[in-house]
Amino acid sequence: MTYGFHHPASFPRRRESSVVQSHRVPAFAGTTAQLTMAPRSLRTTHLRRNMQGFGIVEIMVGVVIGLLGLLIIYQALALSEGYKRSTTAGNDAQSVGMVSLFRLAEELGNGGNTISDTGAELAVCPNTGSFATTWRPIPVLINDGGDDFTSDSFEVLAGVNRRLVSALDIMVDYAPATNAVVVQSPLGFHPSNAGEAAHRFVIVDIANPALQKCEIATVSPWPAPLNAATGVTTITPVPAFVNTYDQGSAWLINLGPGDRIRKLRYDVVNGVLRSTDLLTVGAQPQPIVSNVALMKVQYGVDTDNDRFIDTWINARNAPWTQAAVLGAPLAQLKQIKAIRVALVVRSAQFERARDAEGRAAVTDVTGDHTVTLFDCRGLLPCTGEMAGVTIPGTGGFRYRTFEQVIPLTNQIWNPT
Repeated sequence: MTYGFHHPASFPRRRESSVVQSHRVPAFAGTTAQLTMAPRSLRTTHLRRNMQGFGIVEIMVGVVIGLLGLLIIYQALALSEGYKRSTTAGNDAQSVGMVSLFRLAEELGNGGNTISDTGAELAVCPNTGSFATTWRPIPVLINDGGDDFTSDSFEVLAGVNRRLVSALDIMVDYAPATNAVVVQSPLGFHPSNAGEAAHRFVIVDIANPALQKCEIATVSPWPAPLNAATGVTTITPVPAFVNTYDQGSAWLINLGPGDRIRKLRYDVVNGVLRSTDLLTVGAQPQPIVSNVALMKVQYGVDTDNDRFIDTWINARNAPWTQAAVLGAPLAQLKQIKAIRVALVVRSAQFERARDAEGRAAVTDVTGDHTVTLFDCRGLLPCTGEMAGVTIPGTGGFRYRTFEQVIPLTNQIWNPT
């Protein structure tokens, strides 16, 4: 047997896989190193295939799913917001009605303060044709709107007399030249408080009512008594009274500090409830609340003078029209014992006929609002009921109706 050296090329070569051939690693230690590196190359190839990510189809599917989700969420949100607006609108109308009625009831309840106490004296004052300039003892004056669906307005008068509760007989004849009114109070007089507004006085001649001698002036500061024991003091009116007044027939009425006397008008214009100070020349109406669709006001009248209300009357017909009450005799004015107010307020949000999903609204508010005011609910006798009042131009909103009876306590406590 012969032993010799054979070149490696003379040995048959083992066929390598295509994977190994394509990923051959340079050999530094012979063929063995090449064979041991092959499995690592296979693992690398599989990892690269798994790291290729999404294709265009997967991306488009995800986009479509996202858009569908946004569409569903938007529809649900829009529907929820629609219900929320309707609920909020109803709450807004509730708040407007409560605030408005509270303000009106407060003013009307004070109507006639000081005025009703001195009705017999103030009845001498002339009818000037305007509530702003007359001082007749009218606690509340209603101006009818002319029909059931137009808002009424009213005016209220209240003094704030904190010292004198009745008229005072002057002690000495008054003459414009001297401009001194000497009066005496059973309780005495007190100097004005610091910063207190000038008091307003009305002087009338009750002995000669046909002459209608009635004037108003102010005095500030309130004078101290000339005689602390008797309470006699001298008042200097500003401006001076024009007429002469005799002791025994002339009486002085103190209405209280000028900035606290209430002579106001309340009305509704373009859906806004307003108040106007009638004592200030050129005063502008002040808005209180908006979204008031209708305000109706009625007198509660005691026709048989038993101090109980017998009927409710609007100011549309005589003898309770605005002009008639301005010149009414004292006996008729004393019959006014209460005021009844109805307010119809609407929501601020316009209600669409269909919701966000195209369905018809649960409550149809497309037509003009119709309501029955001062509903007697079948009870007899029934006076003042206003059935089937349709307010034009009110479609598309939600409405609340508020009603309240306000007794005129000053009228009730001073029946004569």
